[in-house]
Order: sequence, then structure tokens, then C-alpha cells
Amino acid sequence: MLATLLLLPVFAAAIALARVPDRARLQLFRAVAFAHLALAIALWNRPAEHLFGGYIALDAVGLLVLTPMSALFAGIAIYLGGYLRRAERRSHRIFIAALLLLQASLTLAAASQHMGLFWVALETSTLVSAPLLYFHHTGRALEATWKYLIVGSVGIALALLGTVFLAIAATDASGDTTLFIRDLTAGTVHLAKPWLHAAFVLLLMGYGTKMGLAPMHAWKPDAYGEAPPPVAGLLAGTATNCAFLGVLRATQICAHAGEVKFASSLLVLLGLVSLAVAAIFIVGQADYRRLLAYASVEQMGVLVFGLGFGVMGAQGSLLHVINNALNKGILFLAAGNLLQLYGTSAIAGVAGALRRAPATGAILIAGLFAAVGLPPFGLFVSEFVILRAAIAGGASAWPAALYLGFLAVIFLGMCVAILPMAQGESSRDEAPLHEPASTILPPMAFASAALVLGIYVPRPLAAMIESAARQLGGG
Repeated sequence: MLATLLLLPVFAAAIALARVPDRARLQLFRAVAFAHLALAIALWNRPAEHLFGGYIALDAVGLLVLTPMSALFAGIAIYLGGYLRRAERRSHRIFIAALLLLQASLTLAAASQHMGLFWVALETSTLVSAPLLYFHHTGRALEATWKYLIVGSVGIALALLGTVFLAIAATDASGDTTLFIRDLTAGTVHLAKPWLHAAFVLLLMGYGTKMGLAPMHAWKPDAYGEAPPPVAGLLAGTATNCAFLGVLRATQICAHAGEVKFASSLLVLLGLVSLAVAAIFIVGQADYRRLLAYASVEQMGVLVFGLGFGVMGAQGSLLHVINNALNKGILFLAAGNLLQLYGTSAIAGVAGALRRAPATGAILIAGLFAAVGLPPFGLFVSEFVILRAAIAGGASAWPAALYLGFLAVIFLGMCVAILPMAQGESSRDEAPLHEPASTILPPMAFASAALVLGIYVPRPLAAMIESAARQLGGG
């Protein structure tokens, strides 16, 4: 079943590159996305499979990253039907094939049990994302794509160097080494501390660049601001979560080597820096797509901040992985609707969405409430768990206080920007705008799921999160 999960998008991408109608390509993507989701859910109740000598297997951490990723692909596969009909009239051959290859590479990243293979999977995802960012074929899209590739390549190069240092740290007296996660966390391999410290710093900076953590976030506003909103939503809700998986694995290795304190201090610091940068740039932001990019920087900061506070913080971060994916599905798809309905990404150019496009306006408000962590949405729960962990596990009250302060500033900045878009008075013709069902149902489904997770976390999910947090060894 795991082999099918990995290979299905690859074979489908080969078909998408053939001479078939665009409509058939879209239907193929939808079929693969929903089959992928069904397989991902089925794997929750099956014993772990090990492929290729243990290089590939899905543990609790990998499943928690894979499942929301698969759900986001399925929702966006539906959404693209209405979106592409109103987009530029050109062949979607490369676009659909790149989407399928992105899904395949991120699936491989989630299932990788070897740090070298994980690096290969994430680098592949960077390369296959480029045609998606360049979808509109404009000068600004080209600039954003190159920035994404160049900055991303620097990050991936740092991660590669960190992987090499990790291999050196694991080298024994006979010259043998390993990059298998099971070996690095089993206590049977002695890790040289100086090399391990250097490896962790490089892996954190490298995969943090792919996540869009500040100060390595320079690519994010341009990429998310120029890519089609569903593509930006995919990158923000899936690729960044998979990059965070790299940070999770590095933290797991440090924790099992007795270096929790070293890793935690860096995670908390980088998390607070990302929250601070997001707060600064969200306030007064004039473009709603760039606003969402900085909101993504914030959410990445929350993820690594929580990871720095032991098992409870890791539980909050793992729940936040799911909430982040759902929230990106709500907000970026709402942004895609607004862009096509109003023809602008300027905040000042959108007003009265609740009157002119009631469904999109309601989704926008739901996305805002979810993004700023208001109850009863799931983000409130995960952010509150992280706050509790920071208070309980911090030697000082300052990290928790700064965390709350930055979240409060971001709350105000996003409300000031988004509420007038939904409720404000429009100077344009107030005639209702057409909202295709395919562009409304997916973000509504994501909003409903985010609402459910804020009210009740299903027992199997809670058990999986607890198992994954203890597997990470945070303590």
C-alpha cells in the first residue's frame, strides 16, 4: 500500500505529460488526489510497512505530516476546476504534471527514514515547484520563481552540509556511519557532540529556509504573492510542513543524544524571531497575498517555538501542523476567489465581499478567525497547548510573554486588514459576483475541519500525536 502511495502520482504525472485533453488531466489529478487521501487514511490502521531495506516507512510523525498534506491536495484538486476555467487559456500539461510530482516528492519526504533520502525528496520538491510558481508567465512571476529557487537552493545546500556533518558525527572507530533515523535515535550509535551541534544548526537553518522561517524568509512574500493562490496554499500547507519534518527529525536525533537543551534554545530563539518579523510586516500590509505569506512565516515560528518545550510543546506543534494545513487551505483559496472576482490583490481594492460574494466573504472571515487563533477553531487549541508548555517548561517567563505579545500584534494587524475586505463599503458596482461551487466547497470543508478540531480532537488523532511527541524524545 505504501508503494502505491509513492508511485501513483509518478505514473499519473507521466500520463499528464502525454497528449491528452486538459480536462482529462484535471480529472486524473482529482482521481489520484482522492486515491492518495484514501490510502493515507487507510495506513493509520495498518502495521508499518518498510520498503527498500528500511529507507522508506511511515511512523507516527510521518503520518501526521502526510495525512493533512494529502487532504489539502484533494481539496485543491476540486478547487482547480473552477479556478483554471477562469485562468489564462493555455495548456495545463506542465502544471498538472508538476502538481503530481510535487505530491510524489512530498510523500517520499514524509515516508523517508534516512536523512539523506529525506534531503533528496525535499530538493526534488523544490525543483518541481518552479513551474507552478511561473504559472502566469509574467516578469514578476519569473523573478519570484528565481528567488524561490536561489534562496531555496542555499537552504538545501546548508541542509546537505548539515547531513554530511551528521554522518561525520555518527562515524565510529571503524569508519562506518549511518544516516538511518532508527540508528541515530536508538542509543546504539555514539554521536560526536561538536559535529552534532554543527549539524543541527545547519539542518535548522537549511530546512528553516524551506519552511520560510525568519530571517531566511525572503523568498516567501514574492513566491506566494505571484503564484496562483491554490499553489501558494499547497506550498504553505504542505511543503513547509514537510520541511518542518526535517527540523523534527534533527530535534529527535539531538534529544536522543542528550542534547535537548542545546536544540531547544535555538528552536525557541528562531521561533520568536519569526513571530517578531511576521508581526512587523503584517501590520500595515497593503497586499493580501503578501499578508498571507507573512502569516505563514508566523505559523512556522509557532511550530519551531513549540518544539523547544518538551513533550507538551511537541504535542502542540504536531497538532499545529494539521491546523496550519487546514488554515492555509481556507485562506489561500479564499484569496484565489477574491483575486478572480475583484481582479486585484490590493487590500484597498477589495471591500464588501460579504455582500458581493457571500460565500467567499464568509470563508474569509472564518479563515481570519482560524488564523489568529480564536476559539473554537483548532489553531486556538494548538497555540494554547504551546503556551502552556512554554509557561511550564521555560526557565524564564520572557519567551511565553513575547510569544503572547507577538500573537496579539499579529491578531490586530490581520483583523485591521481583512475585516474591511469582508464588511467594508465598496465604491464599485455592488452587483453580486458569481462563485462556482468548486471554488467554495473545498475551503468550506477545510473551515469545517478546523472548527471540529477546535471543539474535539478525535481519540485516534490524540493518541497518534502523543505517540509522535514521545517518539521525538522531547523532554
